[in-house]
Amino acid sequence: MASLPYRAGALLIPFNPKLHLFAILNDPCQDKQCLVVMVTTIYEGKKYDPSCVLKEGDHPFIERPSYLLYRMAETIRSAQIETRLGQKYYVAKPDFEEEVFTRIVNGLYASDETRLRIIRYAENNGV
Repeated sequence: MASLPYRAGALLIPFNPKLHLFAILNDPCQDKQCLVVMVTTIYEGKKYDPSCVLKEGDHPFIERPSYLLYRMAETIRSAQIETRLGQKYYVAKPDFEEEVFTRIVNGLYASDETRLRIIRYAENNGV
């Protein structure tokens, strides 16, 4: 198996200050970047983006209903991902299954919260 980052890979990345699951949406592009999007828990009574909801069983790390936070999707340099994995600041997790990954990508394009810059990057990099 190739080392991260690559398409459909999964990482735990610290965010406020908990570890959150992130999906990697492409192999490193010509500029050596990857598009990543965070998975976060759905809380009762709180608004969330319904474009892609994941449930327990969609990924081994997911234990409760969650959604993709497309408004915060971002590109990260692949070298940064590799370095942070080596430092154990990021943690590799099992890849997303193809069916779940397809739902994640479809949600990126369907979401009203995905920034135009991110849509353009995705379109130009085979996402």
